[in-house]
Amino acid sequence: MLLMVTVLIWGGCPTFAEIVSGNDGDFAWSFDESTGTLNVNGNGELNQMIATSYQESTIRLQIGEGITSIQAGTFSGCSNLLEIKDTDTSV
Repeated sequence: MLLMVTVLIWGGCPTFAEIVSGNDGDFAWSFDESTGTLNVNGNGELNQMIATSYQESTIRLQIGEGITSIQAGTFSGCSNLLEIKDTDTSV
């Protein structure tokens, strides 16, 4: 009974957000699983989707400094994408 009361007061098991990252050519990326945010940084034209394992989970896209352009269709697989942000010095 004590365990049941503790769970109800506490609200259940804690969840931990995972941030994964990697490199793809001239571009570095990180994906925050808790927010669905894909951050992309690099140099030059982004002409292919990076972090393809996360394209269905991407809700927000943050374009970082150094990306000069994005080829049409690069994020076409991101069917749940709701928001795109960039820095003042990017595209």
